[in-house]
Amino acid sequence: VGREYMSVNLDSAIRILKQVDTEALQLRNDSLQAKSLIGLGLAFSRKSKLDSAKVYYDKAETIVAKSTDTDLKTSLYNNRGIMFFYKSEYGKAREEFERVLAIAKEINNLDDISRSYNNIALCDSYSGNYESALAMHIESAKIAESRKDNLNRARSYTI
Repeated sequence: VGREYMSVNLDSAIRILKQVDTEALQLRNDSLQAKSLIGLGLAFSRKSKLDSAKVYYDKAETIVAKSTDTDLKTSLYNNRGIMFFYKSEYGKAREEFERVLAIAKEINNLDDISRSYNNIALCDSYSGNYESALAMHIESAKIAESRKDNLNRARSYTI
């Protein structure tokens, strides 16, 4: 419910996600708590309160580090990477996207592999590493083409 509210009212989403976090803590449900913390990080990122977002992502990391849930891990790392990108901390963003890429390769998730290559390419481009950025965009485009994923292919070509 909290995530659904993000497209309607961020303050309501934050209130709901904080309630979920409290309930998850009482229930000792680590997965639910990590999801609420990641959601809070995302909501604060969307409000451009990036320092607050980082606090929630870092809290989620303590839970996610003990988890075997690859979706939870990639959600955290990808969203935290985006937050670092918005903070112009391209090296840290790249590290997060590389974490997503490693997991995606391990479980052969081609969508996440393609997306990670594209995100890494953006970090490289903004850091002035244009040759690396181009190589990453090409890898992303190859995967997107093979999957007939025109949206991600277009993202790769818009360097």
